[in-house]
Amino acid sequence: MRAMVFLGQEDIQVQEYPDPVPEEGEVLIRVEACGICGTDLHAYKTGMYAPGVVIGHEFGGVVAAVGAGVVSFRPGDRVTASPGIGCGRCFLCRQDAENLCEQSVKLGVTDDGAMAELVRVPQSGVHHVPENLSLKEACFTEPFSIALHGLNQSRLRLGDRVAIIGAGPIGLCLLQTLRMAGAGAVWVVEPNPFRLDLAMRLGADRVLNPREVSPLNVVSHLTNGSMADIVFECAGFPETITQAPMLVRRGGQVVVLGICDQPVDMDFLSIITSEMDIQTAYYSKASEFARTIDFMAKGSLRAAPLITLEVPFERVVESFRTLLSPDSNQMKVLVRPAL
Repeated sequence: MRAMVFLGQEDIQVQEYPDPVPEEGEVLIRVEACGICGTDLHAYKTGMYAPGVVIGHEFGGVVAAVGAGVVSFRPGDRVTASPGIGCGRCFLCRQDAENLCEQSVKLGVTDDGAMAELVRVPQSGVHHVPENLSLKEACFTEPFSIALHGLNQSRLRLGDRVAIIGAGPIGLCLLQTLRMAGAGAVWVVEPNPFRLDLAMRLGADRVLNPREVSPLNVVSHLTNGSMADIVFECAGFPETITQAPMLVRRGGQVVVLGICDQPVDMDFLSIITSEMDIQTAYYSKASEFARTIDFMAKGSLRAAPLITLEVPFERVVESFRTLLSPDSNQMKVLVRPAL
């Protein structure tokens, strides 16, 4: 089969790769589409994946074969899969925190992923895709489930005023999730005009370009100085994580979904004296992944507006470089192995 293989920093290539064979308890999936994720982009820039791994973890496809002991799936089934699959045995998995399992399968990160013609997945991570949901839309189950996990980690109450920092795929998935959950005013902070326009079309009450206005001053004005009830940080840069506590009210909450591997300077005294809650959110749980499919099938969460480009393997490197541009006018690029 053909697959996109990570070879090192700024080095991914389409290569011929051995066809995977499903072992006991595994499902072999023929990939219809696979999204390029922000984690993939970060790995491309930094070289953080292990050389030789097939990348890709946001996907939809059709079951090609099953291993011994698989009874819930059969060839021809339309499916997607959670890219993080807990071992099911450790303390964290038994506490319904499999997103923190240290022995988990991580498709496209530590284990071969889905930016390939075929991918092999443990059956516990595979989910049926309803007929009214396309396999391209199913690629968004993972980012929407991350947004849902961020929501579940928060103290959101009906009508709360919320700021989102970062209008990439996670930020815009979160925007829809917050609207579904009954948030009040939702303000989005983002320097990219294309993303700001998309945020407005998806339901933001106000978009704030930090190149043009001070988000701190605008949020202060909109709240008569009290600031947002909750701030969700979805960008993952040291400066945006530092900014997040400045936008939240005394006794409010910051939820950090953005992944940042650099040191972050924080005004910890202000955090303490305002009794601010700093909460992190990492990945999603199996129950959240399954619930996300239900929300998408019912139309509560819409993936189609976020798909801006579909490409064959030969255009993946070009797409990575485009998405890494701060002024890119692409949101989610889907890799289509059959193109």
